[in-house]
Amino acid sequence: MWDFIRRRVNPSTTVGASKFKEELENEKVATFDHDVIRYNTWFEDICSKIIIDEGAGKYNEYLRNLFRAYMTCNNAEIVDAVKDERRK
Repeated sequence: MWDFIRRRVNPSTTVGASKFKEELENEKVATFDHDVIRYNTWFEDICSKIIIDEGAGKYNEYLRNLFRAYMTCNNAEIVDAVKDERRK
């Protein structure tokens, strides 16, 4: 059985992308001293790593994670913009 799994499945891809997705889901803007530009740069880098591991179009939770992180920001203008966008 193990031989079949090793020949048919590439576990490093799943594990690698899974690690990046977990980071994406758990990170907050506060980690970047509420610097949204630094957070966005990090976010783009993580998204690129997920796409490298899984391919484009396989993971579609980017916007939800981005909005969730922005809601933790101490910038009221950004938080209000996210709230307005969610209402649409």
